[in-house]
Formats: sequence, structure tokens, C-alpha cells
Amino acid sequence: MGETGDNGRYFLAAWPDDAVRDRLARWADAIPARSPARRVPADNLHITLVFLGPLDPPRLNAVRAVAVAAPWSGASLKLDRIGYWKRARIVWAGSSEGSEALSALAETLRSRLRRLGFRIETRPFVPHVTLYRKAGRRPRWRPEVIDWRIQRFCLVRSTLSSSGSRYEIVERW
Repeated sequence: MGETGDNGRYFLAAWPDDAVRDRLARWADAIPARSPARRVPADNLHITLVFLGPLDPPRLNAVRAVAVAAPWSGASLKLDRIGYWKRARIVWAGSSEGSEALSALAETLRSRLRRLGFRIETRPFVPHVTLYRKAGRRPRWRPEVIDWRIQRFCLVRSTLSSSGSRYEIVERW
């Protein structure tokens, strides 16, 4: 159960400001997607740093303590490519260069949470923003570059309703 007894699932994320979110939404608009592809709503666009799952209050407090203590002075990420994961059927926005600072933050958070007994995935961190789910193929489209200055990261609660996932920022660092 989540913090308030809901069925929420939590994650730590880099959340775009309005200007970056609007540009990412325009990228998604420009990508020719066919049914059954489902576009991620603009308000849900983000980069997941660490997926946490359901949290009770003590574990939520542990996550907060780890987040507060993480060394972080921001990062820059140049979004310049559209990718596709065939198995997951996801179209995503990403960077051909990556970001050392963002990767270091994700790894620091992951390793500190693992030491506290959290089950954190071990796949390498690949900074990406999911634009479409259930996409049938990789789009043939080249985007304009988005320079994203990531100044803060946040704890997000995800809840599922009949209209899809709803994300709520719980705290920012």
C-alpha cells in the first residue's frame, strides 16, 4: 500500500519544466503513430531515475532521506533522438550523448536504496522520456534538439484509474 493506503506506486524522476514538456509534446505530435499506439499525456512526461513500487510510510521516509542526501547540482541533457524498444513497444525521446551528472544521480540513488533493502532494477540507466506505448514500429522521424537543464528531481506517486495513469509530484529536491 502507498503512503495513504492507496494503491499508488512511487518513483524518483527528472521532471521537465513547461518549456521542455511543451517541446516534447510537439515531438509526439509530429511522430506518425498508428493504432494501437498510446501517446503518453504531456503531463506525464518524465525520466524515471528509480522505480520504487508501493511504499509504506517508513520506506517512504527512507526514500526521502536518501534523496535529500544525494549529491546533486543539476544536469544538462541534450534530447536529440527518437528511439524504439521493440520488445516493450515503446517510442522514446533520448540523447545520443547521455549525461554523466544525471547517470551519477540515478546510480547514487539506486545503490543507496539497495543498501537499505529496496529491490531496485539492475539494468543500466538509460535516460529517456517515453512518448508512446504499444507502438508497432520505430518511427522514421528526426527531431530538433531540446536542451534540457535539469535542476531538480522529484518523488512521484502514480495511481491508476479508468482513464489511465495519474502522476502526482509528492516532493522535489
